Amino acid sequence: MQQLFYTRMINEPVFHQRIEDRRANINKPMDPPAETKVEDTPENWSRQIKAFSLANEADMVGIARVRPEWVYEGFEVKLPWIIMQGVVQDYGQDRDRPRPHDQYGGAGSV
Repeated sequence: MQQLFYTRMINEPVFHQRIEDRRANINKPMDPPAETKVEDTPENWSRQIKAFSLANEADMVGIARVRPEWVYEGFEVKLPWIIMQGVVQDYGQDRDRPRPHDQYGGAGSV
């Protein structure tokens, strides 16, 4: 479903830049791991992760034990915890998007 969305929406001017910005963020190289491992409590790590996420585009953030149904088919998650971030959808920015039956070749609203 996600691939279908990107395939169809990449040609829509309203979404094209947002998709490209997201792709650039995903492909941005990660900083190398710290040379010295920092020990802290799970509560402090959680607090720091949430503060960083909220200061960098996330509108909500949570940390949970990974559940298999959350992982896309074809992907593997080897670590036990996942950080989930939510971003508010801007209705004003998205109001001119194609209607569901236009963007998915006949699918209607659910």
